[in-house]
Amino acid sequence: GRGTSLNETMERVLPLVRHELELDKIELVQRVPGGLPNLHADKRHLEEILFNLIVNACQAMKETGGRIEFEATQSSGTVQIKVRDNGPGIPENMLSKVFQPFYTTKDEGTGLGLYITKQLVERNGGKISVSSKLNQGTLFRLEFKTVP
Repeated sequence: GRGTSLNETMERVLPLVRHELELDKIELVQRVPGGLPNLHADKRHLEEILFNLIVNACQAMKETGGRIEFEATQSSGTVQIKVRDNGPGIPENMLSKVFQPFYTTKDEGTGLGLYITKQLVERNGGKISVSSKLNQGTLFRLEFKTVP
């Protein structure tokens, strides 16, 4: 396959999350350079991954509003994607659990979002990690191989 364009994927995901962003008074800032190489990832999977991460950040900031920064950078043979929010953050003792099935800090939802997201990232040969500081926000880092 020719891989998947990150820019085109974001264009398809944005209409799906726009309502949630407006409802929760969240600003989404995108820093995705044009001309990125295509990612070695299934188009539908990448959509679901990005959708889940953005909605997850929205839900973290539901009460407070805030901003999500979506950033992509390229280095040899890979693209790094960062999804950063300035929400309440995740306590250190919870961080190791965020990718487990049925883990959730939210009242609603099953907490399967991030578990499925990690499965999809890894199925496409990518990596995902999370770091967080209480009252400062949470950062998800993804890395995918690019298609030459």
